[in-house]
Amino acid sequence: MIQLSRLFPVIYSKKLEETKHFYCQLLGFQVEFDSDWFVNLTGGASGQLEIGIQRYDHELIPEAFRAVAKGVSLALEVDDVDAVYSSFRDREDLVAQITDEEYGQRHFMCVDPNGVLVDVGMPIEPSDAFKAEYMDNE
Repeated sequence: MIQLSRLFPVIYSKKLEETKHFYCQLLGFQVEFDSDWFVNLTGGASGQLEIGIQRYDHELIPEAFRAVAKGVSLALEVDDVDAVYSSFRDREDLVAQITDEEYGQRHFMCVDPNGVLVDVGMPIEPSDAFKAEYMDNE
């Protein structure tokens, strides 16, 4: 069986600086590597979470795939979603207000400078109805 050791999403971007700012200033990532065509960001409590931002038209990307990111979302789990939300509540890139979901998540959604949907949330207690239907069968 294959043992995965790392998952490293890379966002193809026309806006490296704006994207770097978005993930660092608003979501707490740190710059690990920064060039004119690629940025590596790290974050999380242990620093082991990573996101790459690569210039969409760079020669290392096969020509047929040289486009900005689309059709993907990033889900980020944080320890205090309300604190993160406070920096988004009046921003134009907020696309879904903070809400509690019956399946056990408090979250909001925003869009990064490339149009990537970012779902920021934290776990909460699932509703009794959800637990009865999906979880109490143990």
